[in-house]
Amino acid sequence: MNPLVFFANTKLLLTGEYLILHGAEALVLPLVFRQRMTVSDSKTPGLYWESYENGKHWFSIRFDNYFQTISSDGKSRFLQQIIESLIAMKPAAKKLFLAKNIRIDADFNMEWGLGSSSTLISLLAQYAGVDVFALHQRISKGSGYDVVAATQDNSFLFARTDRYFTKQNISLNYPFKNHLFFVYTGRKQRTDESLKQFSRISKAELMPFVKEISLLTRKFMSVKELSAFERLVEEHETIIAKATRQPELSHKLFPDLNGVAKSLGAWGGDFMLLTWRDTEAALQKYLQGKNLSTFFPWEKIVLNRKQPQNTLEK
Repeated sequence: MNPLVFFANTKLLLTGEYLILHGAEALVLPLVFRQRMTVSDSKTPGLYWESYENGKHWFSIRFDNYFQTISSDGKSRFLQQIIESLIAMKPAAKKLFLAKNIRIDADFNMEWGLGSSSTLISLLAQYAGVDVFALHQRISKGSGYDVVAATQDNSFLFARTDRYFTKQNISLNYPFKNHLFFVYTGRKQRTDESLKQFSRISKAELMPFVKEISLLTRKFMSVKELSAFERLVEEHETIIAKATRQPELSHKLFPDLNGVAKSLGAWGGDFMLLTWRDTEAALQKYLQGKNLSTFFPWEKIVLNRKQPQNTLEK
């Protein structure tokens, strides 16, 4: 049999972080970075798995016919959990992982926090033909927006419902997008730990913030001027800081920024969005002064493969 190949996109969450868990509408940005999964037959029993990051070997593991392994590291356990959950959903899928070699190729730095786990869940769900959102619910307490983003070509409006989710395709064709940049801060945050801390806050206390963020998210969809966008960002940061009982980090990390900074996803970790009115070279120099070197213009990483039809899916 010829090898089977699957793809899954990474993502960034523009609005609604944390409160997305309680139904807040959120804007999701699928990115050009992705993972590719290649499945081929093997003459050896069990499953051999290997992962590569930008062509460099990153991880490998061999499972027996019962998907057991002598390794006990976190990556192996997580992979084992996904496969076992998938087979529990669809027992016939077990044969898909026997006498197979599976190779994962990521074209981005796995430490960036752009969705190496969610893309992995998506790839395996695609291969086995199971509902990716249902699979995600078995192994994660997150909202699931990230596994949905893995197969999307454009930005979308996402809302988690009690049982499932709604998704509306949108176009965020900001006239000022040449002034928007994503900066990797290196402040790595574990999503599961962030969610665990957030779960201690009662839903009743959070619902007023959920409504405010949903209204703001709608405004983010239609804003046309950079100055108005910046006001929305500052308002969003203030609301999330109050809701999560955490200090605003944007001012702390970039106190001298001639613009605004916004946290994306886990508070204070991974990437932040910056507005910048000067040249890209000037931004590079500014960030170097803060020992930061990885940044991307909006247009270079936000996926925009086709014009959406503004459809609503449930």
